[in-house]
Amino acid sequence: MIRLGRQGTNESTTFDVSDPNGRLLVDAALHNTFDFPSGLTKTGSGKLVLASDNIYSGPTTISGGTLQVGNGGTNGTLGTAATGIAISSGAILSFNRTDNYGGNFTRNLSGAGGIILSSGTLTLANSTNSFTGGLTINGGTLKGLGGAIPAANSVVVNSGGTFGMGTTDTWGTAATTNTVAVTVNSGGNMTTDGQFNSLRNLTLNGGTVSLNGGLASTASALVLGGTVTAGGATTSAIAAVSGSNNAIRLGREGTSESTAFNVTDGAGTLAISAPLTNNFGAISGLIKNGDGKLVLSGILGYTGTNTVNGGSLVISNAAYAATITPNAIRLDYSNPPTVGTNNLLPGPVNASSLASYSVNGNGTSP
Repeated sequence: MIRLGRQGTNESTTFDVSDPNGRLLVDAALHNTFDFPSGLTKTGSGKLVLASDNIYSGPTTISGGTLQVGNGGTNGTLGTAATGIAISSGAILSFNRTDNYGGNFTRNLSGAGGIILSSGTLTLANSTNSFTGGLTINGGTLKGLGGAIPAANSVVVNSGGTFGMGTTDTWGTAATTNTVAVTVNSGGNMTTDGQFNSLRNLTLNGGTVSLNGGLASTASALVLGGTVTAGGATTSAIAAVSGSNNAIRLGREGTSESTAFNVTDGAGTLAISAPLTNNFGAISGLIKNGDGKLVLSGILGYTGTNTVNGGSLVISNAAYAATITPNAIRLDYSNPPTVGTNNLLPGPVNASSLASYSVNGNGTSP
């Protein structure tokens, strides 16, 4: 047992790990100094690892480097108090436990620093969080409940990691104008378990999005506005895995905005099997950019225009290919192609750049 602070005061103890490659492991429980709530301050560019279940009750401040909770086992905590945790710019709060860290993590997280999850499950549940340094998920599952992840953050999901958008309004707002950027790399996964979660900047580099269904039939699992980017010579996927309320709403509520899908690599594919529909009060459309292929195999319920500026748009669901509004596909070419009589999408073709489309194997190409 180690007692923090100074008897008769609320003093915090500072742990200064000055070497950026340095690591200080504390495997003894940290206690208050008798009846006074003692705190912990981490300074220096190195790493402090808390490997024991601590019971100090003062504030936790990370002024530099990394404060890691857990050392790959099931122990390691940030004390017992409900006090907030302040993370300075450039500093990191890291979690490396193999279990579910204490159920819902309700401590307030503030400051310009970030959070890293290496293993286990961490559920952020405090809607007053104000940290802005981003989230990196290298392993395990990090979930954000309503309002627990401020929209000023970025989220990066690496191989073996899962990011879960839980319940309602993970970013604290249902508005489709938030600035949060989510990147899911190869081997990573993003899931949705609620409704009214929206993104305008989603990048999939071989990663997967799994929609677990909205909470009501009038809602949706996810709203995608702005741009969805798929990178690399690989396949990225957006799939509806369960539930009847698992549609993706395109565009922005109350507007005629289209959602852009940019498949940047000519050998890359973005496969979407989830249903696509209009946003509330909107006539939503779809824009295909980039040299790669966009494959739609789900129910297509949106009613706006489809524009293919590059690469290929493939509609592979036979049940819905014929229901697309005639003249609602616009293909842009440097030389206008001839639309064959066996195509299911009759209509004008405008010219500007290389593109192609296919409907159940029929279509046009330059």
